[in-house]
Amino acid sequence: MSGFAQNQNSCSPVGAWYGGSEGTAKYLGSITPIDGSTYTLLFDGAYSLKSINFPVKTVFTGTFKAQKYGEYLFEGAGGGLINSSDAMPPETGPAITVVHFRMRFEDCNTLKFDYDFFGGYFMGNGKVPFMDVPDFFPAPVPIHETCKRIAINCPSVQTSSDR
Repeated sequence: MSGFAQNQNSCSPVGAWYGGSEGTAKYLGSITPIDGSTYTLLFDGAYSLKSINFPVKTVFTGTFKAQKYGEYLFEGAGGGLINSSDAMPPETGPAITVVHFRMRFEDCNTLKFDYDFFGGYFMGNGKVPFMDVPDFFPAPVPIHETCKRIAINCPSVQTSSDR
């Protein structure tokens, strides 16, 4: 087992992140702690869903917890709203798209997300996300994404102590 694999528990997911899937969706987001083992995330995608008839989307938000599962350190779920109407008020009701995911560190500045469920539910039909069969599947799973940490140090900017 590599030295990093043995020490990845010392990495924290808290911070700002960017990345996504190879050749498709890209995101910018943040992860904040709720307590010692539970976190919330908020990610916004740099893409439009207009080509699949959903011109409106919200940010993706979710919660995950420290949950060891094989190579993974975290497990969670989240989602966002999409709508086929961009009118105000909307001509149609929104749908919620939800994912279940597991995460691991490649190194302390690289998170790997693996999604094993991605379903869509039209709101107002009484279905409960994850509990009922989805109305549609936005994309096939598994989905693999990689996110890099945005550094807080910027060597190219002079600090007050450098002046």
